[in-house]
Amino acid sequence: MAHEDPTPWQPPLDGKTDIAQRMIRSERQPLQFSLRTIFIVTTGSCVAFAGLFGPPWAAVVTACSLLLAIPIALTTIAIYSSGYRRTFCIGAMFPAGAMVFSGLPNLILTFMLYRVPSFQGRALLGYDDRVRIAIAVGVATVAILASGVLAVGVRWLVEAERDFQRNRAAEREED
Repeated sequence: MAHEDPTPWQPPLDGKTDIAQRMIRSERQPLQFSLRTIFIVTTGSCVAFAGLFGPPWAAVVTACSLLLAIPIALTTIAIYSSGYRRTFCIGAMFPAGAMVFSGLPNLILTFMLYRVPSFQGRALLGYDDRVRIAIAVGVATVAILASGVLAVGVRWLVEAERDFQRNRAAEREED
C-alpha cells in the first residue's frame, strides 16, 4: 500500500499565480521570523547595549530619547487605533507626559554632567551610574505600562457592568 500524503492537492506555482495565493499556501516554520521582527529586535538590543556599554553620552541620549519617544508613540497609536488599544494608550499617556514634563530627562542630564567632574580624568558616567539610569528608565516604562493596563482593566469592568445591566433589564422584560 502506498503512503498517502494527508495534505490536499494544490496546483503548482507558475508565473501567473497571484502573490496572495502564494502567501495563503505558505506556512511559517518554527524559528522563522519576519524581517520586521528581526529589525525590531536588533534595534532594541542595539539601543540597550549602547546605553549600558557605549560611550557615556550614549547612555544619556538613549535614556532621553526613549523618555521623549514614548508619549509621541502613544499619542500616534491613540489617534489611529480603536478599542482596547486606544484605551491603553490614553491611559498610559498621562504618566508618560508627566514623566517628560516632570524633568526626568533633565535629571538624567544633570546627573551626567555634574556627578563626576570631567577634569579628574575619569569617565563622566561609570557603569553603576548607567545602571541607575537604566533602572530609572525601566521604572518609568513599567509605570507607564501599568497605567495603560489599569485603563484597559477599568474599561473592561465598566463594559462588563453595562452588559450585566442590559442583560438584567432584558430578563425583566421577558418576565
